[in-house]
Amino acid sequence: MARLDTSLRLLGALSLAAFAGCSLADPSLLDALRDGSVTPGEDGGPPGDGGGVDAGTDAAIVDTSGAVSECGADGVRVFADTVEDVRIDTRAFRNDVGSLPSCGQNAPGPDAFFAVDVQAGEYWHFHLRVDGENDPEPTARNPVLYLLNESCAPTMCTRELLANFCGEEQDEHFAFTFTEAGRWYIGIDSGVADGGVYLLDAIRPVCGDGTPDHGEACDGQEGCSDDCHWLLNEESVRERGFNFNEREANLVDLPASGELEIRGDIGGFACEYPDVFAIDVPENSRLQVQARDGSGTPCTGGTAEQFTLTLQNARGDVRGGDVMDGCPFIDTEFTGSGRFFVFLEDQRPDTSRALQYRLFFRLTDL
Repeated sequence: MARLDTSLRLLGALSLAAFAGCSLADPSLLDALRDGSVTPGEDGGPPGDGGGVDAGTDAAIVDTSGAVSECGADGVRVFADTVEDVRIDTRAFRNDVGSLPSCGQNAPGPDAFFAVDVQAGEYWHFHLRVDGENDPEPTARNPVLYLLNESCAPTMCTRELLANFCGEEQDEHFAFTFTEAGRWYIGIDSGVADGGVYLLDAIRPVCGDGTPDHGEACDGQEGCSDDCHWLLNEESVRERGFNFNEREANLVDLPASGELEIRGDIGGFACEYPDVFAIDVPENSRLQVQARDGSGTPCTGGTAEQFTLTLQNARGDVRGGDVMDGCPFIDTEFTGSGRFFVFLEDQRPDTSRALQYRLFFRLTDL
């Protein structure tokens, strides 16, 4: 058990990921590919070129819809509001961001960048998917999506800023609430060496307009909180929706007893997204959370091997959970109030089968 103030100071070092820029293939070579005057080499580039354009690149796709080759480069397409179905052909670019070592992520494919201008307090949801209608090999693609700040300097590598949760031909999502106004850069990359044709959505949901947007758990429906989270309480104990980030987290509303057991499942498809639960903690209180298997029976050592629990504050500072009696466990004291987030992650080698679980919450006064 640890005593934390409102800021939930970082107890484990958060890594920084250094993202380099990338360079566009020679435009004259792309023109030659368009008119058929050269034949791509064995590596997908024109003869004698170091690569950067896959064999079979289609002229109509290589346009790249305003993406640039380097983070911060002039002429970048800038998003200031919701845009959807922006097509990017990364086969026209080279790979410079080959790995994200501090995140434990590899990104050997070509990379491209867009910009987004945001205001303080805005929430954005980014969604990258393979363009199955235009990509000649959609099943071979493995998109990676990340965000860099205005300086293009190294930035924190956290769940909010990078998405590579899924395998081949699967969509990637991440969401972020910006605390300051400014320009950020969206990196489009790949977990495999080849580029591909992708579709990008950059969506700015507006909570309170009564319409659930993509990236918004709910908005005005019964059981939805005023700030657009599905509520979990004594009447609704089952995990709801796609609760993989802070903005779409289920909000745990404890009864007067301060105790609630909720039920959910994780896994079941080719992605490794966490399940996220928000809870509002008053000052001078103690929060305990325990993960159990779907039966709710006493813990065994196997439960700790299947799940991990971590606690995070609104700033992204993370505290790792512990193990007690064979189950993942959080036990933390707070001197100040605030909203905190419980992340449940699936640690099984094979997550293709859904796994049932129960989470037991207890909140008491100090």
